[in-house]
Amino acid sequence: MLNLLTKTKPWVVASLLASTSIFAQQDNTKCRPQKSFDQGHEMSQSQLMSGYNAPARVEVRGSWDVYATGSFIYWQAQQENMEIGLLSHNDPEGKTSYGADLPFVSTGSNAYLNNMTVTSPNFTYRPGFKFGLGVNLDWDNWDGFAEYTWFHGSTGSGVKPQTGDTATGTSLPNGTYLYSNLDAAGSYGVNAGTSVPYFYNNADQSWTLKMDFLDVSMARSYYSGTKLTVRPFFGARGAWIRQSINTTYNGSTNYTNANGYYNSHDNAYSSSWGVGPRAGFESNWLLGYGTRFLGNASADILYTRFVVHQDNKVVLHSSSGSATPVKTNAAVSQTIDLLRAHADLEMGFGWGSYFDNNNWHVDLSAMYGFQIFWDQNMFRNFVSFNQQAKSFAPNGNLYVHGLTMNARLDF
Repeated sequence: MLNLLTKTKPWVVASLLASTSIFAQQDNTKCRPQKSFDQGHEMSQSQLMSGYNAPARVEVRGSWDVYATGSFIYWQAQQENMEIGLLSHNDPEGKTSYGADLPFVSTGSNAYLNNMTVTSPNFTYRPGFKFGLGVNLDWDNWDGFAEYTWFHGSTGSGVKPQTGDTATGTSLPNGTYLYSNLDAAGSYGVNAGTSVPYFYNNADQSWTLKMDFLDVSMARSYYSGTKLTVRPFFGARGAWIRQSINTTYNGSTNYTNANGYYNSHDNAYSSSWGVGPRAGFESNWLLGYGTRFLGNASADILYTRFVVHQDNKVVLHSSSGSATPVKTNAAVSQTIDLLRAHADLEMGFGWGSYFDNNNWHVDLSAMYGFQIFWDQNMFRNFVSFNQQAKSFAPNGNLYVHGLTMNARLDF
């Protein structure tokens, strides 16, 4: 009997050790170890491990490991090369007199400087929103995130020059005159026996911009020191940008020729989709009591397809009052594939805190951002009324800046 116990004793001890190890592993998978600090908030230097970027993402005790975000945005969009026209502040020909039907050709006329200013659209702030969903992954404390952005809006601008009158000592009207930036014909007629070149009584312009973005990324938050956390990310962006511009130039009944006066209508539409890589980082400069200063930056370059259509129509308003289309200055359609880049920089302040024994985490922040979309203006400007091929795409940049207010819930 003693020999039997001696022989089986090692097997009994081994079985007990194995069972204890198995149960310990199972119990370890059900509950997470308690940390001596709130992850994602401030920590002391003694809690850092040398040579390892300690994870800094928010960790709640629940088993979902999911977070949701929502944002209210209030942005202003501005685009280059959207000028409505030129305003002249004296005689429209810039001369005191001439004797021929064409300007600047009369003998003995005295030319002087024609002072002009450029008229620009009235860009305004518009609201929008974002919403996103993220998940914490088990692979080296990575997280995945997807976010959708919606920003649609339109602006209207109008220009109405001062009414012209007759200057002393000259037969030309004196006042303020509007010239089209799109090379559409205006009133060209005779007033008091003097030729009057292309100009308009007033103009109205509306610009509509619609932007939708879908961003997906992988990231890892980590401590860089005890009071700075960094979250570099890399992913992809899908972008849909549509914009239209409608401009109407109204001629003046005060300056007509034998046929009447002219109005011009210019309508243009640009639609684009793009897809490509996007990368950047988010930083939290921890100030204490859950507050922090934020600084984020990102950039992307997208393979983009543009579809552009633009037409211009000149309408004659005859002296009898009827309106007749005269000619189409341009009717242009274009599809082109290009690379387009975008950069984003934003700064602000935030506050976050754990609740319910670390089962929830709420975060609030407000940021002001600046964005640039290179070469988004694909509308054409025509430099010849009679030769439609003489045109150019100004390729102005699109700038967006404004306030973004964020809310995030980890559960």
